Amino acid sequence: MKRLWIPLTLALALAAVQQQWLQRRPPRLLAIEPAAAGSGLAAVELQFSRPMDGASLQANLQLPADQPHELLGEGNRWRLQLSGTTPISKPLTLQIAGVDQRGNALEPSQWQWEPRPALLASRPAGENEQLLSWQEATGWQKLTNLSGSVHSLLPLGNGSGAALVTATDPLEKQVQRLRLSPDLTLIDQRPLEREPVVFASLSTNNAGDLLVQRSKLQQSYAQVELWNAKGKRRQLPMTAGGPIRLVPQGGLAVVPEEDGI
Repeated sequence: MKRLWIPLTLALALAAVQQQWLQRRPPRLLAIEPAAAGSGLAAVELQFSRPMDGASLQANLQLPADQPHELLGEGNRWRLQLSGTTPISKPLTLQIAGVDQRGNALEPSQWQWEPRPALLASRPAGENEQLLSWQEATGWQKLTNLSGSVHSLLPLGNGSGAALVTATDPLEKQVQRLRLSPDLTLIDQRPLEREPVVFASLSTNNAGDLLVQRSKLQQSYAQVELWNAKGKRRQLPMTAGGPIRLVPQGGLAVVPEEDGI
């Protein structure tokens, strides 16, 4: 029996040491992403590696002194929302610091935040169209040329890019996805389908997921695909009586049926 207890005791001791080490590790800021502003002027979502102390985050959060804001959330997910009625006139410097719920300090980090809205638009260019972006600091800039006409243009909910439906013929539509940098320059552009389709409908949520309904000429119903924010595709085994819409908060969709919703 003693030979069995020795390795078991060592394993328990190692587990206890590892647990203590993990508990004392400092928290990290895993992600800071734009979010739907709701009733405010602009917002970002903050995700940490450990549950954070809200009072400490609020006390150490630094924004321009004249910028009203709210910090909402709990655990390791928080939302910073700019409030007030005065329009934002320039990018903001944001500093994030604080401690987690065990008192471990988060390494302070400083970010440049451009909370002012940006626009995407298309315009005719001969027989084709151009895709343009607009920001307060740069004005209008051309992103890319598009073959045919733009039937649908949808910015992704997390600001990482856009999806669009173009057509050179009424029965030959193409669904494309564009990845954009934070300053709205084009990273890449690629079609989501190898063959043209006759029908395509797009929807997105705040996380940047993209739902595509599309059908080819010989199909009697539309196929449904979900592209997550990382670009991974998944077929959804469902049919609908009309365009499906993703719920902004994520995880749900509104699916119309022939006799109702």
